[in-house]
Amino acid sequence: MKNLMIGLIMALITGLAIMALMIISSRHQREKELEHALTFAVSQTLRSAVRSGKEVSAREMENRLEEGLNRRLKVEQRKEKDKAFSLKVKILKADADKGILSCRAEESYSHMNGKRGRVSAEATALLETEAKETFYQVNFFLPGEDTAIRSYTLQKGSRVIRPRDPEIEGKSFSGWFDTNGRKLTDESLVNENLNYLAYF
Repeated sequence: MKNLMIGLIMALITGLAIMALMIISSRHQREKELEHALTFAVSQTLRSAVRSGKEVSAREMENRLEEGLNRRLKVEQRKEKDKAFSLKVKILKADADKGILSCRAEESYSHMNGKRGRVSAEATALLETEAKETFYQVNFFLPGEDTAIRSYTLQKGSRVIRPRDPEIEGKSFSGWFDTNGRKLTDESLVNENLNYLAYF
């Protein structure tokens, strides 16, 4: 009887641990999916607004962005499967004349255990409207991570946007370095696709 109780308790603990890992994995996957979709949608929305040659209001850009994000994330299908699903988009800065669009998106959903979850992402796109449109992807990674913590689509010749300095408990941040070992400075320019790694 004692062994049976121990076995049941161990099975329960194992089941809970597996469920917790699945929830964490699901949240991470949703966050990365939202980040990639948002980065793409922001870039496409800004390019579309700039190419139109017309004055585009922040509200109109927000509507275009939501449409693009809804298509990319298949929002209607997600709402059918998850009644708690919602997606909110907020424009942080929008100016088609200056070639800038920055926004934040927040996704709410139900975990498999019924509890509500929430993930968010921010993305910024910059375009120099007068220059020839050549764009490069600039990604920022933490050590040991395959997925970028921040990505920007920037026009050739523009300055690299520095993300917020990452924090790792017990370590001091030294700076961002590209794959050739060059440290990111305020004068670093985008002339190719770039990947930066945080050094501690």
